[in-house]
Amino acid sequence: MPPELATDISWFGSSRRRRATRELQPSPEVDSLWVGTTPMMSVSVQFLSCVRRIQELAQLPEGWNSYGSKRIQPAAVEGAVRVLRATDSERLPVPHLAPVADGGIQIEWTVGERSAEVEVRPTGTVEYLVDLGPDRTSEGVSPRPEDVCTVVGLLVHS
Repeated sequence: MPPELATDISWFGSSRRRRATRELQPSPEVDSLWVGTTPMMSVSVQFLSCVRRIQELAQLPEGWNSYGSKRIQPAAVEGAVRVLRATDSERLPVPHLAPVADGGIQIEWTVGERSAEVEVRPTGTVEYLVDLGPDRTSEGVSPRPEDVCTVVGLLVHS
């Protein structure tokens, strides 16, 4: 790891609390979204890559899809980071991250024939659908992003 990397990065919050690395420095548009601190040594490179992608999504302008889409909402950004942090130790493949027209973020994993889709709504609420094969699907809604970790973990643990 390059020596200039800090031992922790601050997620979405005030400039005074921000101790982000040069590579992960939030832009002014995203700065107000950072909330909390995660020790850098306890997250994977995959997680950091996903956070960078979320930063990109958070900077999309209103109407990014040419059909009146909304900007990605701060609660969706925070929720997506929390989902990814909670699932980081599950040995899942790199997820596909995509904006949702209503201001949310979709996170998708595929492992062989199994798949999981998690949509973090603009309010931060999480909806999920996990398909583990014939007659083995699970779907639901959770107010806490961390709660989907167990269900998504079934992709690699069942």
